[in-house]
Amino acid sequence: MKKTVLAVCAIILMLAASVFAHAEKEYVPDEMMFTCAKESVSLISYGEYDMALKHLMLDKVYDGAALKKFIDLTCKEIYMGSVQTEVSVAWPEEAIWKIAVPFEAPEDEAVGALVFVITDGAFTEIQFLRWGDVVLAYEYAEQAIWNLAYTPDYVIVTDW
Repeated sequence: MKKTVLAVCAIILMLAASVFAHAEKEYVPDEMMFTCAKESVSLISYGEYDMALKHLMLDKVYDGAALKKFIDLTCKEIYMGSVQTEVSVAWPEEAIWKIAVPFEAPEDEAVGALVFVITDGAFTEIQFLRWGDVVLAYEYAEQAIWNLAYTPDYVIVTDW
């Protein structure tokens, strides 16, 4: 009886090890994705829509005119001076990840942020959210990854 139980346990352990060995590693945005999102915010703030889309590899999906129209309708404040490109946060929502880059220090929930949707390791969409909504989203998520976490005593952008 003991030998049978041991044999069954051994088989179960081997099957479990096999399943874990073949399980796909869960996708998590890497440094390159954060950098690409932050650089795209900067490009968009300068009106370089086509270049931003190319940088995100979305130039086959969207064109610069459509991105300009979206920005003009939803978040014109991106044009109001220098945008910060240091702080960003990512979080999962079901099968996708989102990276949010606020336009300025996220000291207020009204600060605007571009949110870059990542599906299967590639950028697929650009959204706009207020920082308060970003905070709610990443606090609700199972995890949040800060590329550089914002702290109030850290100077992000200084006037020149």
